[in-house]
Amino acid sequence: MKILPLALFALLGSTPGAFAAAIAFSSALATYDQGGNYDIAKSVNGNILDGLGWGVFDGQFVDETAVFATSAPFSASTIAVGMSQFFGFNHHIQNFRLSITSDPSPSLAGNWTQLAPSQVLVAGGPTAMIAAGNTVAVSGTSANLYGGLTGYRVVASGTFTDVTGVRLETFPNDYDPSDGLARLWVARRTAILC
Repeated sequence: MKILPLALFALLGSTPGAFAAAIAFSSALATYDQGGNYDIAKSVNGNILDGLGWGVFDGQFVDETAVFATSAPFSASTIAVGMSQFFGFNHHIQNFRLSITSDPSPSLAGNWTQLAPSQVLVAGGPTAMIAAGNTVAVSGTSANLYGGLTGYRVVASGTFTDVTGVRLETFPNDYDPSDGLARLWVARRTAILC
C-alpha cells in the first residue's frame, strides 16, 4: 500500500456558499513505513505529484496507522479528506477509517474521535461503501483508462473544534475477494480538505 499525502479541507461556516480552506500538515508518523520514497515524512511535503508518499510494503497484511499533524488547529462544520492514489496497478486502500483529534501533540495513542462519513466519492474505477465502525470499504479495480490510478474523497459533517490532527487507519480486510486484489495495497498521497 502506498498513500499519497492527505488533502484536508474544512468548510468554514455553516451557511451555503461558505468557503473551504485547505489545511496544511506539519508532520506525520506511522506504525510502519517501507522507507525510501515511501517514508511517512515524505507524505506531508506539500507536493502530491512528486511520486513520494506513505508506503507499507511488507506491512500491508496487518492493520497500519498514520497520524498527520496539522500546521495549526482548525474548526469546521464539514471535513473532506482526499486521498489521491497515483501508484497505479490497482494499488489502493480497500478498507480504512479516519479520525480526528484536538490533542496538542497528535500521537498514535492519543484521544481520537472517528469521523462518521456521510459521503464517499471514488474516481478511476473502484466503488466504495460506508461500512460498520465508520470504515470505508472499497472494491473493484482501477480502470485501465486511468492507468490504474484512483482517488477518494470522504466527507463528514459535525462540529469539529480545534482539530490538530487526522488519523488514517488501514485494515487488511478484503471486502470483495472476487476482484482479484490481494487485500490492502496502495494509497499514495492523502490530502485533507476542510
